[in-house]
Amino acid sequence: MESLDAYCKIVDFMSEESKEVVSESYWYLSILGVSPDIQGKGLGPDLILPVLEKTDELGAAVYLETFTPKNFGFYKRLGFYEAKTVHEPVTDADYTIMVRDAR
Repeated sequence: MESLDAYCKIVDFMSEESKEVVSESYWYLSILGVSPDIQGKGLGPDLILPVLEKTDELGAAVYLETFTPKNFGFYKRLGFYEAKTVHEPVTDADYTIMVRDAR
């Protein structure tokens, strides 16, 4: 239960922080992960591109958070930009909110 409690606190905190840069109409991408030993094989785009195609079709903007700067390049290649960085107290980490406008 401690893990769920921590996760909920992080989500609540980031939800409040994101209100400055996104609206309720934005789609939120919660968790995307590829095991480090198989990264770089095209699996990340295979996972996320179908969702981005759907949001583009609907004219919806998308956002996500990442606390791993090495992920910025991946998301930027998909059209995301850094909208806001905040220090999240539960994990004691800097989270960056990245946004992709509707296309």
